[in-house]
Amino acid sequence: MVRDLDAWKLKPDMMLASIIYMGISTGFLNGLNQIWALRLKGPVYVAMFKPFSIVIAVVMGVVFLGDSLHPGSVAGGIIISLGFYAVLWGKAKEDGGVRYKETLSPQTETSPLLQAHALEEGGPHI
Repeated sequence: MVRDLDAWKLKPDMMLASIIYMGISTGFLNGLNQIWALRLKGPVYVAMFKPFSIVIAVVMGVVFLGDSLHPGSVAGGIIISLGFYAVLWGKAKEDGGVRYKETLSPQTETSPLLQAHALEEGGPHI
């Protein structure tokens, strides 16, 4: 909104230091958080938080900055949230099914590659 170009120049003062600090700290913390979530839960969870962060930004803007909330923002937030939780529910069902299958009968599943390798070396059949 400011048309004076001199107002946009960065000067070496506390404002510049805060911009650099926030850029480094949030970039580092965001990357660290994503790497941690990737190792802990996998790429599905990391990818799902990207659209959900838009909803969080809208809520924070309304609460802390006094932004106006439009019906389209509410509808979009609801759709994104439902999609987010649907993916989490499906992923939990998928992970739960694999764990249940493994604990039920871990020796019934065989791999054709392992069978061929055992036959070549004259080892026992799996």
